[in-house]
Amino acid sequence: MEASVGELMNHIKNLSWNVANELQSEAIEELSKTTSENISKLIMPLQKDCWENAALVLSGFSDSLLEQVFMDLLTWLQDLSWPGSLIVMKRLAQMNKEAVEEKIQLAISQAITENEEEWKDNLEMLLEKLK
Repeated sequence: MEASVGELMNHIKNLSWNVANELQSEAIEELSKTTSENISKLIMPLQKDCWENAALVLSGFSDSLLEQVFMDLLTWLQDLSWPGSLIVMKRLAQMNKEAVEEKIQLAISQAITENEEEWKDNLEMLLEKLK
């Protein structure tokens, strides 16, 4: 049965590294059942203390689900010191290059327009890692 928005947000709050490990594990397990309509709520949710575990949840989703929110996931790569960013980078690098290369190029153009050199470099690194 699909979780209500309130239950979903409660699980996301429990991704925080400030809550008990048992609650974090339970939240990860429940959120791994998230449907495509709610997957975007897991992208850099709430506070940074939730991001690492949110990235773990997202890394378990199929390529087809991740493609639906791919551009949003690329924003996570603006700074590789952000919690979960390396997990996201590793997971996105496993995707099919032909399926996502054009979107990465669009994000690189955006990074250049916004004068975001670090983000541009990170996106180029992702392109190099794609299979």
